[in-house]
Amino acid sequence: MNLRKKGLIVLVIMIFFLFMGAASAASTNKKVSLNDKKFTTVNIPFVENHGQISDKNVKYSANTFIGNVYVKDNGIVYTLSKDKKGWVVSEKFVNSNNVDVKGYDRSKTKVSYYKGKSVQKNLATYSKVKYSNLYDGIDLYLKAHGKNIEKIYSIGKIGSPSSIWVTVSGSKGLKINKNGELEILNGLSALKLTKPIAYQIINGKRVNVSVSYVINNLSYGYKTGAYNKNYKLIIDPLLSSTFLSGNSYDNAQGVAVDKAGNVYVTGYTGSYDFPIIPGGYQTTIKSAEWDAFVSKFDSTLTTLISSTFIGGNYSDKATGIALDNQGQSECNVFITGTTYSQNYPNTAFTVPWETGAGDVFISKLSNDLTTLESSTFFGGNRADMANAIIVDASNNIYITGQTFSYNGTDSKNNPVTSFPIRYSSFNEPLAQNSYVGNGDVFVSKLDNNLDFLRSGVVFGGSGTSYGTSLAVDQSNYIYVTGATNANDFPAVTNTNVYPDNGFQNSKGDYDAFIVKLSKQYLENIEGVALLGGSARDIGNSIAVDPLGRVYVVGGTWSSDMYTTLGAKQRQNNGQEDGFVVIMDKQIQNILSSTYLGGNGIDVANGVIVSDQGNIGIIGTTNSTKSFPNELPSGDTTAHGMEDVFFTAFTNVMTAQEKVETTILGGVNADYGEALAIDTIGNVFLVGNTWSNDYPTTSGAYQTATVDNLQYTDDAFISKIDNLFDTSPPTVGSTDPVNNSSNVQLNKIIKLVYNEQIQPGSNFDIGGGLSSITLNGVNVPLSNIQIVMNTLVITPTNLLKSTKYILFIPVDAIEDLAGNIGNEYTLVFNTVVPINVVSTNPVNNANNVVGNQPITITFNIPIKTGPNYALITLLNSASTKIPITKTINGNILTITPISNLTPETYTLSLPINSILDMNNKGLTSIFTTSFTVTSPTVTSTNPVNTAINFPIDKVITVTFDRAIQNPDKLLIKLIRPYNGAEVPITFGITTDLKTLIIYHNTWLLKGVTYNLILNPNCITDLAGNGLITQYNTSFKTVTTTTSALSKTPVNTAPTVTSTNPVNNAVNIPTNKIIKINFSEAIKFGTKCWIELKTSSGKTIAFKKTISGKTLSITPTSALAKGTTYTIIIHSNSITDLTGKGLATAYTTKFKTVTV
Repeated sequence: MNLRKKGLIVLVIMIFFLFMGAASAASTNKKVSLNDKKFTTVNIPFVENHGQISDKNVKYSANTFIGNVYVKDNGIVYTLSKDKKGWVVSEKFVNSNNVDVKGYDRSKTKVSYYKGKSVQKNLATYSKVKYSNLYDGIDLYLKAHGKNIEKIYSIGKIGSPSSIWVTVSGSKGLKINKNGELEILNGLSALKLTKPIAYQIINGKRVNVSVSYVINNLSYGYKTGAYNKNYKLIIDPLLSSTFLSGNSYDNAQGVAVDKAGNVYVTGYTGSYDFPIIPGGYQTTIKSAEWDAFVSKFDSTLTTLISSTFIGGNYSDKATGIALDNQGQSECNVFITGTTYSQNYPNTAFTVPWETGAGDVFISKLSNDLTTLESSTFFGGNRADMANAIIVDASNNIYITGQTFSYNGTDSKNNPVTSFPIRYSSFNEPLAQNSYVGNGDVFVSKLDNNLDFLRSGVVFGGSGTSYGTSLAVDQSNYIYVTGATNANDFPAVTNTNVYPDNGFQNSKGDYDAFIVKLSKQYLENIEGVALLGGSARDIGNSIAVDPLGRVYVVGGTWSSDMYTTLGAKQRQNNGQEDGFVVIMDKQIQNILSSTYLGGNGIDVANGVIVSDQGNIGIIGTTNSTKSFPNELPSGDTTAHGMEDVFFTAFTNVMTAQEKVETTILGGVNADYGEALAIDTIGNVFLVGNTWSNDYPTTSGAYQTATVDNLQYTDDAFISKIDNLFDTSPPTVGSTDPVNNSSNVQLNKIIKLVYNEQIQPGSNFDIGGGLSSITLNGVNVPLSNIQIVMNTLVITPTNLLKSTKYILFIPVDAIEDLAGNIGNEYTLVFNTVVPINVVSTNPVNNANNVVGNQPITITFNIPIKTGPNYALITLLNSASTKIPITKTINGNILTITPISNLTPETYTLSLPINSILDMNNKGLTSIFTTSFTVTSPTVTSTNPVNTAINFPIDKVITVTFDRAIQNPDKLLIKLIRPYNGAEVPITFGITTDLKTLIIYHNTWLLKGVTYNLILNPNCITDLAGNGLITQYNTSFKTVTTTTSALSKTPVNTAPTVTSTNPVNNAVNIPTNKIIKINFSEAIKFGTKCWIELKTSSGKTIAFKKTISGKTLSITPTSALAKGTTYTIIIHSNSITDLTGKGLATAYTTKFKTVTV
């Protein structure tokens, strides 16, 4: 169990100073003073030496409660002031690298020294000091607290524990005692170094690794067993563990943790010297038997922040604890239990006292345990006992337990006062309940100030029933568990209907139960389940996860308890086993059920559930084998008569479900009672122990018992590592995203992890630098922040157009559970200055068509800038041409509002008229020019002066661009010998570049013809006409050798096909109708096209032409099962020469019916 999962290999060696007489150097029977224990809890900062210490080799010092510690580059010196003579012990690192020790983790404390004329003010202090690369691949951290010095060796892949050797001066010998501790001896006293413990986490499994000290004369080192060097090795005892006791019986029964990690423990004690902090509500015990106690620890269990008794003149036992305000800062502390004291503190409502049979108490204390905010007790005239307490999201208080008080008379006809209930409880009248048997379950709801009982219910049946635990879901429904032997449980006679789930029949001696109660007044039972087999089954603890699933644990003697397929343990391995059952929130279905135990007696007493649905269970076992455990680290061997067990189920109800069990205890009996989980998944276990050697950790609040535990027991609190979180933190998103381009030079880089993070052991490499690199250069610590789950890096001096690689090495980052982050690489490219990569037309282009849009393509996506309106297009006379501008991605398109006439134009883009997406604009004016020209002839057929041209062939003239509007008045085909003009018509090819000239009769043989194209006889698509006359001549053949073809003429366009075809059926209602023609077409001057239903209703549509195809698109979906007709009237469509459709064209189709 580890405090921090740091580095690849981490050795944690605690050194604590315990002086022993010569006769008892290995052991001592001296009792430890409670005051002495407190000295171990204070963190001591290291102060940098700025001349206040004359020895310049001392870099840092710490003044502990047992002496001074001086940190040098090559070793450590301890001056131990046990007596007037003192004792100086020096440690020197053998064959180490030359290092410069540095302060690490600067603390808020400032120190000033005034020594003679030498004044040193406000010197910085550090929580740790660090020897970077003390040995190859090995760093050393030092931390001081109270009487202890903690050493942490962080060993990387290239490091080896066997490299570490330390020579000790000032000692008469070194010794490894029977406990594996290293003792540095001086004859009268000893300095002890705790025994190291090691393990690795590999693929979520814990693997133990052996480690021990080795001695060579006055030098010592470390020896480890085989381990996987690809994974970290952690050498550490319990995360933290402490006794909490005086000289008599002390029992911890409940534990809670606030959002700050503070730990609250309650129970009962008979010790007059129980640890109490001055200022607590009650500083002396009042009872000769038991008083309740409440104690508050810090998260490390090193500091007892506050502690108080609470009770009256007789026995008072606290059994449960809860915090309000969802555990936020300054939350109040509530405890409940059973009191036999008539003078138990009562500041709230009063219930008449009947007998001394025991009543329920509830007390509310301030967060610091100094003030009793409110307190009361209540019950009937028989025994009433509280077992558990919870607080809902509205800060209402709920208690459950058992009552023997009922309304009526006892066997001697003496009147008996019932346990107090309230209105709406199962529709019963106030203080009336006829269902009570020989002990029943009660649930009471109180307001936060304990002013009054909001509601109370009692249920059970004819037998014995009791409530042990309760939970509340996110909708404030209450769930109760416990045990009953009543055949008619829950015996509610008034109308209260709840579903029959098949789990409502008693099966054995006692059955565990789950009861779900309505959330307002507890007035209805929403669901009931009886769990168990043919023997005794007890529900001891209940919890609800965020999805509303209900978890119950307890103990069973049954061999036939229901288990689910795939359960981790489907049989009872011993006499009594624990059990774990998960049900849905309606208490209708068992989702999972398993036994939990070994070959002896095992009982589960407490359960917690993480937000991820992982389960933690505490209990007691005396099994010696067969306890379920799938992770090899779990110590599942019993140490004594009974021991505490903690079992973690992870990935519950999945194929990856795992179970890990750890056994804690000493040579005698140890009992696990309750547990709690903090916000990062660390688990706190509480209970009581009869073992003097119950495991505690150095630096914890109380590491030894006050009495010898031969006749009494002590409370314990143990903190174990985050068994619910063995997954490393992972990067979920980055800004910029990986492989981004055009990242700004002032970009702040953010890496968002899947959980909260903190610096890992490989984060700070010293010298103010981190291990994180940007293009191989270490990023300064000052440029890095961690904000919850986000790593924020602020680079400096980034260059344009540069590829950067941000590299985060292994264990630079870790989560709050200490799981180390894997290496991560982020690649990005900085912004490229915005520039034009191409234009169309290109700069200085000629023969540009006057209706052509101008496009400017940039290297990156663009947007409008502040000078966007100043973009201009000027003609050769510097006259501004009206234009429109559009941007699509990285392309700017300029479209003249009117077609351009032939001349030269210049387009200008001013500075900042265009911006990139990061608001960086053009840094200089961009201009481009082009010249618009008229169409020109590129070729003719026949060519100029050609001879032997066939008399039946058409004449073609090809231009440099698309043309239109041939004018028959300006195009002449003439016979020069007599000046006769040949009748001609025209056509244009589909590419629009070639004019076809048809002569209506055959040409004459052996005759020369002149073709004359006068200015403006054709125009380009921008309307610019032919500028100068074009002439060409040719001569026809003198004879013909074959049959002549039909005289070529310009024919009208005709329909060649339609989609859908004529009379088609089952046509989709959103169909676009396409009609294909024999040649390229355009709309006629009088265009009349109709789309009608069979009833004559006209349908609106849009029409477009592309080449030879007319498309008709209805503006709304057509009706189903309807016949439609399209009519294209004559001359509505023409070819490009203007020759129109000769006759009307009609086509029909029918739409789909369904």
